[in-house]
Amino acid sequence: AFVTGAAAGTSAGAADLDGRTSVRSRPIALPPSTGQRLFFRYVFAHDAASTSADSLSAFVEEADGDLVPVWTVAGAAVDRDGAWTSAYVGMDSWAGQTIRLRFVAIDGGAGNLLEVELDDIRITRPS
Repeated sequence: AFVTGAAAGTSAGAADLDGRTSVRSRPIALPPSTGQRLFFRYVFAHDAASTSADSLSAFVEEADGDLVPVWTVAGAAVDRDGAWTSAYVGMDSWAGQTIRLRFVAIDGGAGNLLEVELDDIRITRPS
């Protein structure tokens, strides 16, 4: 699991994400078959001071280091409580290649509360 601001603070925003953080997988050799999907569960929670400058994104890092954005959720000026949500991304473009996954969380606004959690990250094969 990957969690931002896991430590308790003296107030709601005391230990939240400020700025940018990321996590990168080890190399993943994908089989040449199509129908594979990236699956992950995430929490993207923020307060009403959030803007579209806040985001959680998933990238495929190709063998040459290029980062290809494959999924993003952005903040909005509403209070969004933390709740686990599932995401799926098709991986056919990388069948037969060795890749890495990178997740990037950005708190791009000033004075807002943002927390991100990731878990159960995997690439599924067709049955």
